[in-house]
Amino acid sequence: IENNDTLDECRKKRIAAIKSMIECQNYTVAEDLLSKINSEETDEEREIRGTDYLAKFIEEYDYNYKAVTNSSKSLSDLAVVRIHNKDEKWAKRLIDNWMNNGQALGQYKLTALLEALGFLDAQVKEQAKLGRIENYMVTIPAVVGRKANYKHPIAAFGSKAQTEGFRVACLFGKYDADRLIEELKSDRFGKAAKVNICVSDLVLHLNRTIYEMEHPMTPKENRRLYENLIQYIEDHLYEDLSLEHLAKEFYVSKYHIAHVFKDNIGLSIHQYITKKRLSICRDALLGQMEISEAYALCGFKDYSSFFRAFKKEYGISPKEYRELHQLDH
Repeated sequence: IENNDTLDECRKKRIAAIKSMIECQNYTVAEDLLSKINSEETDEEREIRGTDYLAKFIEEYDYNYKAVTNSSKSLSDLAVVRIHNKDEKWAKRLIDNWMNNGQALGQYKLTALLEALGFLDAQVKEQAKLGRIENYMVTIPAVVGRKANYKHPIAAFGSKAQTEGFRVACLFGKYDADRLIEELKSDRFGKAAKVNICVSDLVLHLNRTIYEMEHPMTPKENRRLYENLIQYIEDHLYEDLSLEHLAKEFYVSKYHIAHVFKDNIGLSIHQYITKKRLSICRDALLGQMEISEAYALCGFKDYSSFFRAFKKEYGISPKEYRELHQLDH
């Protein structure tokens, strides 16, 4: 219809706007514009503000992350919402229904959360839990009684949300987006490719977590993983041994590693690594090595964390420990 001379200027502008959105892969806006192409509503009445929300999110990411991370407050307590217009009203609904860390979400609250995200009249069915993870299937009812294009707030789901539905799994924990945010802020060579890699890595991580819940390892496989972890820690005690690093090294989720380790030894992997490092530091102190050299050599990032861990383990400070043993000899 683009070449039809009878089209009025208003609809020509709308078609141009739709093409523009498709070219930049903003399919959600394109589909919304398409559903309103014959609307009598003027463009001025429904004009979309030209705010780049992604750029704004990236710009404010560091500030907002510091405000909420490791906070004991709920999201609704941390966010100050002043209701002036429809957008802010829906933002408050989104915040009020957001899941609290570690607490069950539930079918009713998930339905309200999905509605706040734009999935109207979502049909939510609770499924069997994946370990401790809440698991739901969601379908969106088809439009009945009028001709309309299917609209959805997240373009990737497509209209299959009507027929096949999609899964919602409530995962709690830290999913590090720092690499992705850093790339989005940069102008480095290969930025687009690296952003795709970071997003794919995050999606793979989430899918792997769900898969491992549905397909748990056998006791023999878990034991083999535990033994390999012990050997790896012994060989790399002075290097990065974070759960994130170990998960990448062994191609399993960090939650599964933590679970396997605790089941086999009765300690968290962090406790085990700390005890091993402290033991080496203790021997180094008795060998007259400087305290500053000892803690850095053994993988502690700073003196304060080393001091707290040492005193918790042995009941006295590193300096007091050395002086005490010097008196004994």
